[in-house]
Amino acid sequence: MDIPQTEIYNTILEIIADKDQITLSEIDEKYITFRTKFPKLYDMTMSFENKNEFLRELLLLLNIREDVITGKKTSIEANIKTGEIVAEKYLYPSVNMRPTEKQKKSALSKILAQHHKDLNETD
Repeated sequence: MDIPQTEIYNTILEIIADKDQITLSEIDEKYITFRTKFPKLYDMTMSFENKNEFLRELLLLLNIREDVITGKKTSIEANIKTGEIVAEKYLYPSVNMRPTEKQKKSALSKILAQHHKDLNETD
């Protein structure tokens, strides 16, 4: 069973609050279930640099997850959206450039073609 995004978000807020109140080992013990189910998310929560930016990005990603769970988006659409978010934050600033719309459309076409090819190969 999937955990509702509000429960995930609220748990993360509790972890953030606890970071100022108890030791890291106590946090690890208190949130062992969450840490086991969402290890990368737990690690991100424990190591973010900017709380507001982290929470904003988290909400965005949780909304994408919810869209997949409810069928509003396919997993490939969610992966593409997540990739765009990561590229905007990390890739484009590090290379000091952004792709043109034509380049984005070309890349998207290639991704979708590969996805359809992969789907056909598994059938």
